[in-house]
Amino acid sequence: MTDAQRDEWAASTPGGVFAHDAAARSLTVAAPERYTFDGECVAKAAAMGFPGLVTAAPVPGEFIFKVEGTGARPAADVVRAALAVLDGKLRGLKRALDEEADE
Repeated sequence: MTDAQRDEWAASTPGGVFAHDAAARSLTVAAPERYTFDGECVAKAAAMGFPGLVTAAPVPGEFIFKVEGTGARPAADVVRAALAVLDGKLRGLKRALDEEADE
């Protein structure tokens, strides 16, 4: 690929997911958390004559999420508290399903 083609391909996915490092003459994943796995980068590479340039697929069992807070509590505490609430709700759901199964 030429530098211009690398720039074009990197710009094909919104959000700055991919970047062209002109000094290294390479493409990099600059912001993996922004990629939506829509297949656009794969289709763009094929349309440019470079099929198989990239494979983009979610990693089974993994996801990336971002936690933003106000600064009053550390992000890790916010996540722990949210997981505790979710755990309580899931336990309540399990109890309700168990009770329904017993009826």
